[in-house]
Parts: sequence; C-alpha cells; structure tokens
Amino acid sequence: MMRCESIVRNPVTIRLVTNSVLMVSDLDIVFSWMFTYTLVATGGLGFFFGSIILLGQALYLVGALYFAPRNKFQTMDIVKGMMKSCPDEFKCGFTQVTEMSTVMRGANSRSNFASLQHNDIDYEQFKAGIASYELMHMWTAAECRNAKNCAKLSHGCPFYRLAAYGYMAEPTASDLGGILNTNALYSFAVGLPQLAFGVYLFTQASLTLTSILPLSISMFSLFLSLTNIVCDFAGVLAQLDEETRLRDDILNKSSAALEQSKKELNRERDERERQIQEKFQGRNDSVAMAQKAAMLKESTDTYARDLDLKSSQNLEVVQVNLELFRDRVNAIKLQLRGRRVQKPSDTENPIEAFKRKQAPLLESKNLIDQEYTRSVEAINQKIATVPSTVLKQELDEAERERDAKLSIINEQLERLNGGQMLGRPSPPEPPSMQYEGPGGGPVAVLPLPGFSA
Repeated sequence: MMRCESIVRNPVTIRLVTNSVLMVSDLDIVFSWMFTYTLVATGGLGFFFGSIILLGQALYLVGALYFAPRNKFQTMDIVKGMMKSCPDEFKCGFTQVTEMSTVMRGANSRSNFASLQHNDIDYEQFKAGIASYELMHMWTAAECRNAKNCAKLSHGCPFYRLAAYGYMAEPTASDLGGILNTNALYSFAVGLPQLAFGVYLFTQASLTLTSILPLSISMFSLFLSLTNIVCDFAGVLAQLDEETRLRDDILNKSSAALEQSKKELNRERDERERQIQEKFQGRNDSVAMAQKAAMLKESTDTYARDLDLKSSQNLEVVQVNLELFRDRVNAIKLQLRGRRVQKPSDTENPIEAFKRKQAPLLESKNLIDQEYTRSVEAINQKIATVPSTVLKQELDEAERERDAKLSIINEQLERLNGGQMLGRPSPPEPPSMQYEGPGGGPVAVLPLPGFSA
C-alpha cells in the first residue's frame, strides 16, 4: 500500500494515469455503443443483452451526473459523526468543538455546524469553519474516507472531460480521483455485463471484430478500476490535494518570513562593511588592504552562512508541518477503520527516546569540529602570502565561530540532560599566573601545571 501511495504522489504518474483513463473511458463508451448495436442486430437473446447494456449506460448517467457530485456533502456528516465519537480530537486550545459550536471561531453568529445544509455554499463554510479551529487534519481524514465515493459533474461527461482535462500538464489530484471514480462506475454498470455477454458470444462462436474490440477496451477499463480500488487512489489523491494546499499556504508564509530575514541580514552585512570601511579609511598600505579584504570576505562568508541557515530552517518548517499533517491524517484514518493507533510510548522506552534525541546533537558537534579543521587548514595554506596579523585574525575568528556554535549545541545537550552535561564533565577553570613580557610587553596568562589549557 505504501508503494502504491508513493507512486501516486508522482506528478508524472498523475498525468499519465489521467490521460490513460480519459482515453480508455471515452473509447469504452464508443465501443459499448458498437457492441450494443452488434447485439441488437443479432436479434433474439442479443436484443435482450443489448437492452441490459443500455440500462447500464442509463444507470451510469444518473450516478455520474446526479449522485456522484452530491456525495461530497457526506464529508460534512462524517465530520459531525467524529465530533460525537472522537470528542478528544476536536479540541482547539481549551475549546471543545461540537456540532453546536459557531461555524467560525470567535465569530458572534448563531450559525453552527449542525445548521449547515447539503449545498455548495454551506459545504465551503463548513470546511472554512473547521480550518478556523485548526482541525483541518480531521476534515482531510473524513474527505479521504469519502473521496472514493465522489466526483464532479465534469468528471462523468464523456468527451467533455477529455477536452477539459486532457491538455493539462499536471491535473489536480482531486480531478484524477473523480475521473477514476466515474470510470469505476462505468466498468461495473456497463463493462462487467458487456464482458459477461461477450463470454456468451464466444461460446456460441459468434464473436466478430466489432465484438472483440469493445471487450478488450472494457477489460482494460475494468483493470484500471480494480487498481483504483485496491490501491485506494481516490483516498490518496484527496489527501495529496489537501497537502498541496497546506504546502502552498506554508510556503507563502515561509517566503514572507525568509524575505524579512534577508532584509535583516542585509542590514547587518551593510553595517559590518560600513564599520570596516571606516576602520581602514585613509590607509592604503599593503597590510591594511590585506586586512580589509580579509574582513570583507569574512563578512560576506558570514552573510552566506546565515542566509543558508535561514533558508534551511524555512524548508525544515515546511517539511515538519507536512509530516505532522500526514501523521495525524493517517492516525485518524486508522481510528475510523477501528484500528488502534500506536503511540511512540508503546514502542520506545525513555532511554531509546533520549538517545534518539541526543544523536543529532552529537553529530552536529562532530560536523562543527570538522568544519573548524577545514577552516584552519585553508588558513594555513595562505601562510606564505598573507601577513601574520591577518592569519591570526582569521584563526581567531574561526575559533570564535566554532566556540559559539559548540556553545549552542552544549546548551541544548544540557537542557536535554536536565541541566547535566552528557559524557565527561567539563574541567574546572585553571588558576593562572601573570608575567610581564620582555620590554614591558603585554601581560600573558598561562595555565599552571596540572591543568589543561
């Protein structure tokens, strides 16, 4: 099932399946008419078989053009039912959401969920109300459960649907789900009787080309319908459609936050460069120019690192929100099927949970040390061409950057361990002694014997 779901999520698969189903469905209808004509022309029992197929086509038109478009309103009833059967899942902060709750959170209105009717306006209002209570995952779970029973009017109209959706480079997941559903309806209303009558003709040795072609198309259409049922394409596509809307919403908010972060980083970089320009104003000697170039490069590198970090954080927010959304939707779907949802506490003891949380932090410390080593090696390669003051400044900056990052990781480890550092405790601060350098030079601080620097 997971393999089917990963295949369905591929945009190429969605377009391929959409165009295949559209082509096969409309061909199936054309060849069904041809097969019906062949049966009626044979007279006798063939006339009876043809009447059955015509009845199946009439049933298809009623189901695809009337019942299927209206069945989406059942999602509202499913959500109302879950409000009663799973009340703990319908909480927004300290607010318990029930059928009698106002449709829009915080709105002064007498309209509640129970008063909404089965029509398009109330349907959209119900959905918007659930979203205002931050319970969209519950709506999606109900919609996925009902998706295999829904289709739009345009999904069931022969030839019109090919014109409306066949040209699309990437049809929406909900459109493909609806087209698959109407194809399944035609397969069971017309395709199966058609295959059964074809077997009868085969036993009578009266099969012709005009009979074989419709049977072949019906068989392939039936295969697509059975695949849709087994892999639950409609449910997966409904969830994918909601994920796409959620992703777009998160990306819009994330892009705005990233642009704001870029502006702040640009101001910080401009301020650093302004200070560097002021510091070296009027100095044109080679040492000053080398120091200035090194400081400007470091400022640019800092800007690039900070910008990359902000971008990574934004992408991580999108990923975390989508994964959380999928997990909650899948948990609700399991509950609706009467299956127990396994919680992390059921499979993971506290020690394993602690090690799992600790591992990425320790890995981050190793990456920081490796980055510091690479920086020192890169600086040492310039020892013959760069003044010693610039080398010392770059080494000090690399060390400060490493220490600052390690300090952040160590703080997280301390919080994770309840205020105690993991592993070997930090050594005590060594006592020190001072001496005056030759010629009255600067005071140096040396660690006393027995303590590591």
